[in-house]
Amino acid sequence: MYDRLVKVIDEMDKKRTSAGLSTKDFLQGTLNGTPRLVACNGLGFDARRHAKNNRPGTEGMMVDPVVEILAFWGLALLPLRGDGNHTRDGRPNQKCQSSDRRLLYPAWRQEQPLDRWGVAALLTHWEHETSRRGPDQPPLSEAARRRLGVTAAWHAEVLRPDSGKDTTRGLSSTRIDMAPQPTVRTERRTLATAERRASVL
Repeated sequence: MYDRLVKVIDEMDKKRTSAGLSTKDFLQGTLNGTPRLVACNGLGFDARRHAKNNRPGTEGMMVDPVVEILAFWGLALLPLRGDGNHTRDGRPNQKCQSSDRRLLYPAWRQEQPLDRWGVAALLTHWEHETSRRGPDQPPLSEAARRRLGVTAAWHAEVLRPDSGKDTTRGLSSTRIDMAPQPTVRTERRTLATAERRASVL
């Protein structure tokens, strides 16, 4: 993993230098949706890896180095392994994993930045709250969102090629609708109440 990380960084520096860009401008391109890809297999975080000249082999891969590098260092903040004690169906239960085994994760806004232990505590509360809600419901109630400072949420999904013999797989994310579902109110009337109203009319 270390060798692949160094390779991505080296390729990014070459591309950035040849384009005459500062690191800030190079990064901004990715954030603007116009990344500059580099030729290497990467670390596996760029879900939209491109096969150079339509060749699916690892020697022809093009990746976004900004996504690869930021995701690598971002993992240090996330307790992805859980506590190692809980299992479901004989498999480890990762923190943020829902009852239907989707990986759900939030974005949040806090007055003070959280360190890795603060993130772990927030995700513990997140996991507790989301485990009580069904797949058709928003992951959090309005009250829980305000209490935790959660502003958005996503769930991980596996990307597969549309057609052909390409067996490449990747993980991407789909944003979850956080809006509360409208409550359908039904007016309940007992038979006696209906009869009394009818007699008054």
